[in-house]
Amino acid sequence: MRDYERDPYAGYDKVARLMFDVQHKDDRLPLKEWVLGVQLGGDAKAYPFSLARSVDATGRLCDRVGGQAVELRFDAKHQSAQAFDAQARELPAVRAFWFAWVAFNPKTSVLGETARAR
Repeated sequence: MRDYERDPYAGYDKVARLMFDVQHKDDRLPLKEWVLGVQLGGDAKAYPFSLARSVDATGRLCDRVGGQAVELRFDAKHQSAQAFDAQARELPAVRAFWFAWVAFNPKTSVLGETARAR
């Protein structure tokens, strides 16, 4: 039996340790940094909420992923974000902890990093 009234992950984002081990770890960001992950044209990019919120007072950021223009819209109050293409159509994007995003996208680039071999 499971108590569905209780959140088993309550406070999980406040502690450094993981509940389970992951094969691929990447120290470019803290393990539990929230990111918005976008994949386009064979490229993946992570947008850390901590950096993206400070880019523009409107919460908007323009960038390129896989050769395509994207606009990110961050909502700091609700800890959410969305990605849009040049025609203002919403793009598929994932809000995840860094450790989860990079585990599935080990060659991802990160907003604010300088290019380096991975």
